[in-house]
Formats: sequence, C-alpha cells, structure tokens
Amino acid sequence: MKRELASVIESLTEKVNILSSQKDRIAEENRQLSETIANLQQQIEDLRKENTLLDRDNHFLILSHRLADTPEALVESRRFISALIRKIDRCITLLKDDAEL
Repeated sequence: MKRELASVIESLTEKVNILSSQKDRIAEENRQLSETIANLQQQIEDLRKENTLLDRDNHFLILSHRLADTPEALVESRRFISALIRKIDRCITLLKDDAEL
C-alpha cells in the first residue's frame, strides 16, 4: 500500500512538473503574442495616419489637375494652393497664440 501511494505521489509530482513547464511555456508564448499584437496595432495606426496624409495629398492633386489645363497652369495652381495652405497655417498659429494669451 505504501509503495502504491508512493508511486501515485511520484506520478502526480511528474505530472505537476510537466503541467508547470507547459504553463510557463504558454505564459511566455502569450507574452510574445501580446507584444506582437501591440506592435501590429502600432503599425496599423501608423499606416492609417499615412493613408490619411496620402488621401489628402491625392485630393489636392485631383483639385490641382481640375484647376489647370496645361502643365504650366498646373504648376501655377499648385503654387497658389501651397500659398493658401501656408496662409491658413499662419492663421491657425496666430489663433493658437491668441488663445494662449
């Protein structure tokens, strides 16, 4: 009876050790997967921002092509639009400065 009990305890101890090592391995795998998910979510966010900027650039290019019939007119339209954007940026900066006062 003692031998059977000792055998059962030994068997259970081995199984506990196996389960413990599996738990540790799975915990490490889970940590790595969580890190991968976080990295991929950051990449998604970065790509969304880049996509937004590219959409805006594309929109401006479409507008500039609609405004111009010739390459020279296109260059002039782009300059005009760029100048307007710079003026808008300056206005926004002035408004921010006024809001801080």
